[in-house]
Amino acid sequence: MPDEIPAQEISKRPSVGLVLSGGGAHGIAHLGVIKVMEEAGLRPDYITGVSMGSIIGGLYSLGYTADSLHKLLKMTNWKLVLSNKISENKVVFLEKAHFYHSIISLPLSFRKVMFPSGLINGQQFENTLSFYAWPAADINDFSRLPIPFMCLATDIKTFKTVDLRTGYLPDAIRASSSVPSIFTPIKIDSLLLLDGGLIRNFAASEVKEM
Repeated sequence: MPDEIPAQEISKRPSVGLVLSGGGAHGIAHLGVIKVMEEAGLRPDYITGVSMGSIIGGLYSLGYTADSLHKLLKMTNWKLVLSNKISENKVVFLEKAHFYHSIISLPLSFRKVMFPSGLINGQQFENTLSFYAWPAADINDFSRLPIPFMCLATDIKTFKTVDLRTGYLPDAIRASSSVPSIFTPIKIDSLLLLDGGLIRNFAASEVKEM
């Protein structure tokens, strides 16, 4: 009778972390990487993102596929999203007559005209992110997303990197992807946040910790 062959122990595969960087429109190339991973049956266990990478990574962590994200990005009216334009049906009636008469609005503080800290206040961008990230509306711990996620932003008061792992997901993505001089900073708690790529464009050490 042949000797029994002991069953080989099935080794547990290592955890896979996906690190998505910034790069503006070039960041859409992340979708190609994700598409190849999907075709290979490789699903990341953790995702980190910076700037454009936080948009792609944040939505992918919610369950959007590479194909659905590609369609989403193609159908989005970026001219509207990257503007301060407000739908006329949301303007108070008394202001409608003067709605299109101004080129730029400047805030006043102590009777002094202040220059805005960015060209775009991000309202349309925030609305778009909130619309697509609605499945995470009741999740304030990003480790509880279908794929655990975190992104990096920069606190411009201390010029230090800030890890965004909790809170309102659209706000975290908005902070991480707010390019200086284009978007106004977003305030989260006591922090005044802009694009994470100002200091570091890859959250590699963070994904290892995760």
